[in-house]
Amino acid sequence: MNQKEVNFLSMCRSVQQVLDTYKTTWWAVPVFVQNVEMFTQLVSELSTAAKGAELRSTGVTEHKLDTEVRAVQLAVNLAKRASVYALDTNNPALHDQLRISRTALIQRPDNLTLSKLRDVYTRLQALAAQLQPYFITETDLNNLNELNNAFEQQISRPRTTIVERKTYNQEHIPEQIAQSAPLPV
Repeated sequence: MNQKEVNFLSMCRSVQQVLDTYKTTWWAVPVFVQNVEMFTQLVSELSTAAKGAELRSTGVTEHKLDTEVRAVQLAVNLAKRASVYALDTNNPALHDQLRISRTALIQRPDNLTLSKLRDVYTRLQALAAQLQPYFITETDLNNLNELNNAFEQQISRPRTTIVERKTYNQEHIPEQIAQSAPLPV
């Protein structure tokens, strides 16, 4: 909600409070009672609409970051073990491709981090049988793949949540306020 809409809702609540305070004064006038009931209903609908305007992306972002950290930690751990295999088999190219750090991955843009995580998974999956003596199991690889998939699904979720909130605020709230404007006096 923008400031104008927040102010409008605050004013409506203030008017409603005044009406409630002086109910004994106007309760005997049927036309006024009818208008107050309509006004009360509209304020109730506005309050309900305002709840939707408070959609937050903080929890979504934190969940994405948690998934990213878990995927990165597992990938780095497995890559270190696999890089020992690369050195043992005299494969410096593979060793260089598996040299990744947790900090470097976390600081990269999400899409690049995901690409590197997928690359590590693909390389490890291709060598799954040879990596078993280095304590890289099929379960580890499946966990990495699942974390990668979960991270991929969550990359755009915080922005999507922000767009949902913004769309709601730009469409639903003004619509509710416009409906409440033509109250008879």
